[in-house]
Amino acid sequence: GIIFSDQSHYEKALEYFFRSLQRYEQQEHSPGMAAVLNNIGMIYEHQSNYDLAEQYHLRSLELKEQEKDEMGMSYSFNNLGLVQQGKGNHEKAMEYFYKSLEIRINLNDKRGVASTASNLGYLFYLLEDSENSGKYLNLALSHYIEVDDKSGIAKTFNYLGRLYLQEGQLTLARQSFNESLEIAKEIGLNRMVTENYAYLAKLMAQINDFKRAYEYQQLFINMRDSIYTEESRRK
Repeated sequence: GIIFSDQSHYEKALEYFFRSLQRYEQQEHSPGMAAVLNNIGMIYEHQSNYDLAEQYHLRSLELKEQEKDEMGMSYSFNNLGLVQQGKGNHEKAMEYFYKSLEIRINLNDKRGVASTASNLGYLFYLLEDSENSGKYLNLALSHYIEVDDKSGIAKTFNYLGRLYLQEGQLTLARQSFNESLEIAKEIGLNRMVTENYAYLAKLMAQINDFKRAYEYQQLFINMRDSIYTEESRRK
């Protein structure tokens, strides 16, 4: 399920997650149920179905609180922050992210700190708070590099590219998008590849390199259509 999710094959991922959830429920295995409910919530969040995502994350959080699973709770708070961000509730999103970050710092969970710091950095980018955005994104990047999390590195470079583009630092933006693109291609993160093509097209148009802008736009359209067609076929 996780592998198909990373490849943006969301319907296939859900198929495996629900099979897993059914077996955990049969065994009354709360930690397993909580983990899978969390993963299902993430799929619905990726599909912008925020109400359904919130339901699954809250069910997951309830089980983790019963088990006093602090690590698991940090995942749920982080993902509930993403859901609230998707809904446009930025203050509520920040509240969840800070809850997650506090737990992860206390547990010395570097990968977890990186994930939540990256999300906070992107939230501050949306709020056009460049100082805090850069602070949290660079914190995330340093931790992701330390634990060699390539998916996290690719995501954070993409966020840094967006921040630099917003600030008009176009050379740094281009470098960041290219770093993200290279890693995303290497490990098969189709959605991230698509996002980098879109932003590189925007950047090239901004510097009046319309030939390259057109090339990146075509790559973006082809990749986006490929993902959409595959998802539709599987659905």
